[in-house]
Amino acid sequence: MAASTRVIDRKTLGRVGFTDHAIARFGERAGLSVAGRQGIEPIARDLLLQEGRVVARPPKWYRSSNAADAYMQAGEWLLFICRRSARQAGHFDVVTVVNNGDRTTWPLARDRGLIFTPPPPTAISAPPRKRAGLGKSIVAGLRLRRDSHKPIGRLAAILQVHQERRSALSAERSAAREAAASTRQRYEQERAAAHARHLRMWGGRG
Repeated sequence: MAASTRVIDRKTLGRVGFTDHAIARFGERAGLSVAGRQGIEPIARDLLLQEGRVVARPPKWYRSSNAADAYMQAGEWLLFICRRSARQAGHFDVVTVVNNGDRTTWPLARDRGLIFTPPPPTAISAPPRKRAGLGKSIVAGLRLRRDSHKPIGRLAAILQVHQERRSALSAERSAAREAAASTRQRYEQERAAAHARHLRMWGGRG
């Protein structure tokens, strides 16, 4: 990696690997709910593309004396400690990740202005489709018939309740889809704004 400060791009990141220890440390530092390399590594790489830069020296808040061949920094929050790969020339391995401040998880770091990219939402898709089971409608319909002040047939009561339950579930699904779409849109807008800010600050350096 070049010694000067510059924005991390896909070409640079393509020469970087992550040790298992680094993956685990990133997950812990960020406070992610996902686990394992398959879930965590894509998030780490995406963050580095969003707000990562190669730096010539570690920031002042980095207190470790561990040797490193290169550093990648995400905002003012995380430092990725790199060493030259023993497997492939010109490549590097992230061996550990340290954060600015004790127990500064991703949401807290964002609140403090140490990073601007929002953490990945834990659930941005619509919930599983629910069904208005006929069994519950029968029970509720019979209860309605029993408690009704007006005469109502058994079948009519069941059908009335079943239709009401189906309509309520349909409205619930619609609201869930709208909420999920709104969450996704807001997330993408905040990501775009964070990346644009990063490029304004660092894009011309290096």
